[in-house]
Amino acid sequence: SADGRLVRTVDAGVKRPIMIHDCAITERFTLILDQPLEFCKENIVRGRPVFHLNKKCPVRVGVMPRHALSNAEVKWFAFESSYGFHTMNAWEQGDEVFMVFCRVEEFEMEALGSSSVRGRGRDKF
Repeated sequence: SADGRLVRTVDAGVKRPIMIHDCAITERFTLILDQPLEFCKENIVRGRPVFHLNKKCPVRVGVMPRHALSNAEVKWFAFESSYGFHTMNAWEQGDEVFMVFCRVEEFEMEALGSSSVRGRGRDKF
């Protein structure tokens, strides 16, 4: 609502236990990232990361009207398996919707805390 109150919730229809790190909102749509970074509680007792990238599953981006009443209104688009995060921008141009975010083809949770993971410093764009 205009005063910041939650008016409704809509189940987007994602049925797997996944990590949803980000989303994007445009004037007319909410963009939902259904990605193959899956939660596996069994890995806790195996000493492995609880999230793993299931490369057999595609990335899906759901385009849902901002005032949707059900998940039947979500249009899904599939792409090759990867992981996307840190949405930077999303906008509409005519009948097209654009989204900019970081994307990696490989993802290992255990590498996040490792000193062996190094960046390149500042890049110029």
